Order: sequence, then C-alpha cells, then structure tokens
Amino acid sequence: MELQLRESPRGVGLVLMLTRRVIVWLPLLFLSCTGRSVEPHLRIAAAASLGDVLPTLLEQWSAQTQVSFEVTFAGSGELAAQTRHGAPFDLLFLASQAPLRDLHELGLLQSRVLAGPSNRLVWLRHSGESVHQRVAIGSPGVPAGDAARAWLEAQPTRFSDSTVAAVTQSDLSLIEFPHVRSVLAAVESGACSYGFVYATDVQSTSSNTRVLFSDDRPKGRVVYGLAVPKRASFPSQAQQLAHWLQRQQDAWHAAGFLND
Repeated sequence: MELQLRESPRGVGLVLMLTRRVIVWLPLLFLSCTGRSVEPHLRIAAAASLGDVLPTLLEQWSAQTQVSFEVTFAGSGELAAQTRHGAPFDLLFLASQAPLRDLHELGLLQSRVLAGPSNRLVWLRHSGESVHQRVAIGSPGVPAGDAARAWLEAQPTRFSDSTVAAVTQSDLSLIEFPHVRSVLAAVESGACSYGFVYATDVQSTSSNTRVLFSDDRPKGRVVYGLAVPKRASFPSQAQQLAHWLQRQQDAWHAAGFLND
C-alpha cells in the first residue's frame, strides 16, 4: 500500500512515527525469529586480597566451560554495599561470610553462602626507622580491618614490638583504607609504619616490610564466602563456578590460603 503525505501536518507526523517504529522493531523481530540466545558472561565481584590467584583460576574455568567473565576487585564491604544498591553481579566472592549473611537476610541472594578458603591476619611493619606510629587499617566493613580492631581491643595497653621497646596503643594513629591492598601499599611506601593485612598479601610484598606477628589461632582465621545475588543474569553458571572454586584447594593452598 502506498502512503500518501497529502494530509494535515498532524497526519504527516503520525505516518512518520509509524514508519520509525517499523524500522526500530524489525531487527528485534529478526533476532527473535532466528532463535539466537545470549552467550553467558559472568560479572564477578571479588575481594581485593584475591587479586593474585583468582584471575588464573577464572581463566582455567573459562577455558573449560567457554563462559566469559569480568571481575571487579574491591573491598568486601564496598562490594556488599554495591550489591545492596542494585549492582548486577552474578557472583560474590568476599573475604568474610558476614556481609553475605547480611545480604541473605535482606533477601538479596538466591543461593546459600558457600565457604571458601580462609586467611589469617598479619601485623606488618615498615623496615625503615620509624618516625611515627601511624597504623594502616581497613575501613569498617573491610574484614581485615574489623579483625584488626578486635585484635587491638584484646591487647594490653602496651604490647611488644621486636624492633622497638614497646608500642603504646594510645600513641597509635589508625589510618583507614578501603581494602587490604591499599593498606599494604601504605606500609611499603613508608606512609604508615604499621599495617594489618592478610598472610597471602605478604607473599607479594616488597623487601622493605617485615612481619611482626601472624594470628595463627583458629578463631583468628577469616573465612571467605561465595554466593549468587538475586540480580544475577546467569545464576546457573555462577553457581557452577562457585562450587568449582570451592574445590580448588591445591591452588588456594599454594597461594598461601588455608583450607578448613
């Protein structure tokens, strides 16, 4: 049928609008008729302390399954907050199960929380001569920072430091950072004399730091957790990945993590 444009301006506008709709929707109709499906692509949110080992594991899994991925590394508290505000992650891999339990209570997870590897807290010191008592520590909500605060509260007013006579808690100035890798960088650079990081972070640190103590107590361990959020686009593949990562105990142990 031939369209005649000899009508009023209003009529011409109507014809143009209908024509534009046909142009826009034709590609969509074509895609639906061809039956093409969207290839899975997982968006993974992971604790910064997993940065040295997780990419290699994800590459292995992707090669086996042909499922592509992208990963965002940040502090666990920050990633949990992004999930609460609607970030469309397919899988959360955080440095504590506590924020995942909170998300579950809010109805923001569609899977149970799986236990991952565990880590332990390390008290790190810059090897240079100390001129201040600044302590780099994770912000509230960062699992390493929360564990460090609990450890400090349990200590006496003065506690031993093998490099100086004693450390007086009242002299300590806590400087907060968003994740353990930024804490580590602050100690390595000398911006802070001390810092609380994970044992796995020490494996990649420079020679200008030294470990004062490692919290090897069972109750001092931080157990990582994995879960699939409600907004996951590919929940089945994400759940498969979570279980696969949970089984890679040799790789976690080689990277310095503990297997419970």
